[in-house]
Amino acid sequence: MSITALSSSTANLYASLAANTTTSTSSTASSTSTSSSSGNTLESLLSKLESAIQSGDSTSAQSYLSEIEQNSPSGTDTSSPLSSFLSSVSTALSSNDMTSAQTA
Repeated sequence: MSITALSSSTANLYASLAANTTTSTSSTASSTSTSSSSGNTLESLLSKLESAIQSGDSTSAQSYLSEIEQNSPSGTDTSSPLSSFLSSVSTALSSNDMTSAQTA
């Protein structure tokens, strides 16, 4: 899965989560806003990761990957496309294999 497709998929996930919880109490609505904000941050970080990988900047790519992992939804299924992608990119970056990171 490409970074662009993953970014779009992630944005759709957060939009869906926000839509499903808008009818809840105000404390849940506040939580929904935080989730939506995290979704935008995650989308932005994925875009920055893509740019860093495409330009061959492994240091920045590793930094963005770390931020993405910290901002990813907790409890993400390890077989999800996001988890699989992050694992592939992490493996490639840890061995400084930018070609593999670009095709992850």
